Amino acid sequence: MVTVRKSLTSLDEFLAAIDGYEHLDSQVLIAFLLEHYTLDLDLIPEFVAKLTQLTSATPVLAEHQSIAA
Repeated sequence: MVTVRKSLTSLDEFLAAIDGYEHLDSQVLIAFLLEHYTLDLDLIPEFVAKLTQLTSATPVLAEHQSIAA
């Protein structure tokens, strides 16, 4: 039986596929994406950089929200 996988060809598609799981390690997320999707492998380094940027910005955002409250 042939399994058809959705192709992820943009950074936005990568981020949409992991929505809600950004807190997990990037290696775990990449393994998940490789198992369930067809990926543009050239985008993986860009995805890891964006994920690192998003996860490092999250605590600062939470800190600013608690100050505003």
